[in-house]
Amino acid sequence: MNGLKEETPRDRLWDNWNSRGGPRYPNEKVVQFTFRHFPASARASTRTLDLGCGSGINSWFLAREGFPVVGTDISSIGLANAGDLLGNADLAGSFVAADAWAQPFPDASFDYILCIRMLELLPEPTQQEELVAECARLLRAGGRAMFLFASPLDYGCQHPEMSYCRFYPPSEQRVAELFGGRFSQVDIDIYQTTYENRKFAEHNFLITTQK
Repeated sequence: MNGLKEETPRDRLWDNWNSRGGPRYPNEKVVQFTFRHFPASARASTRTLDLGCGSGINSWFLAREGFPVVGTDISSIGLANAGDLLGNADLAGSFVAADAWAQPFPDASFDYILCIRMLELLPEPTQQEELVAECARLLRAGGRAMFLFASPLDYGCQHPEMSYCRFYPPSEQRVAELFGGRFSQVDIDIYQTTYENRKFAEHNFLITTQK
């Protein structure tokens, strides 16, 4: 199952975005969460999924820190970039084409799942729900997942002319519905950064869960 049947405008959008190489540095919340919850001694046995890996910068960070990592995305260019990024650094990783809501892995395949700036890109509420359900399915008992995605207050949602694509952010009530009942622990937090004397705000939901 590769998740790709034919090229769509959204596939082309993300191929174009990844053709510029993607971010150069891992997301700081990923770094913080990883160091807080996964000691170096446990990383080699912590199976990790970077869902929506793009060009692989967070996968590169995880592999560099000793995690066995798998990345999935719909962009063939992103997946190729990710493979090159790790390969050029002599790091191991596996990259697979798959839709966010239909991951080609058995239940309880991973100890740690990252889903960074993905959920708000899915236009259908059912897709968002299925994405969260997939992460719950794939996470083993005791495993952890981290989700970071735009809220309706994010400048990209408030000023769509400034964004590279349209966002479909859930409300806080909807976030609680999406994640409720799927994990033994769910923490719903906000990660905000402001710019130009608070003229613009990067306003994200930061969801951390344990199965």
